[in-house]
Amino acid sequence: MPDLRSGSNALFLVWEEYDELGQRTGLLREDVTRYLARIKEAGLIDFEPHTRGIRVLDRDALASAGSVAR
Repeated sequence: MPDLRSGSNALFLVWEEYDELGQRTGLLREDVTRYLARIKEAGLIDFEPHTRGIRVLDRDALASAGSVAR
């Protein structure tokens, strides 16, 4: 199992559901769905439909990719 604490691109999982992410960001669930699909398409995250857990593949790129979802 990878060390979750080592390096900025170590395995990182997001467990919040789309509704929770929407509440935290002030977005509608539909917008969260659309933005996550775009970020996944860019190769920054990965997830399986109808399965909880979003795998962050590149934390550094995700942090600097504010315009990816727009």
